[in-house]
Amino acid sequence: MNELLDRRRAFLILNGLPNIGPIFLNRLLLEFENDPTAILQAGPTQLMQLRDVGAESAESIAHWREHFNPEREEEKLRKHGVEFVSVVDDDYPRLLKEIHDPPIGLYVRGDYRLNEPCIAIVGTRRPTLY
Repeated sequence: MNELLDRRRAFLILNGLPNIGPIFLNRLLLEFENDPTAILQAGPTQLMQLRDVGAESAESIAHWREHFNPEREEEKLRKHGVEFVSVVDDDYPRLLKEIHDPPIGLYVRGDYRLNEPCIAIVGTRRPTLY
């Protein structure tokens, strides 16, 4: 059970790192055999040996503790009644896994069954005026 929790936390951390999107994360997961903990344990040199991984991304991942506090994030989730569902969780929508570059995690608030028909509200972290 602790292994699952560690993996879930690793997905939460990767999902919360700045300037790293789902396409990049999915590519990294493929390179690291879907092991998010291995990604977080990799050093910048190892990461930069991978295709399309630049110094900024490698440093962000290798020094993730400087960019993301999982304890604080988990406390915020608990406070607001939100659950983080990673792509490896049974609750992650089956059809969403089938799209090209699915998100590695979803934030869910409320008692939803994500594998049944439902409605989602999707936004952006950086909205434009348009």
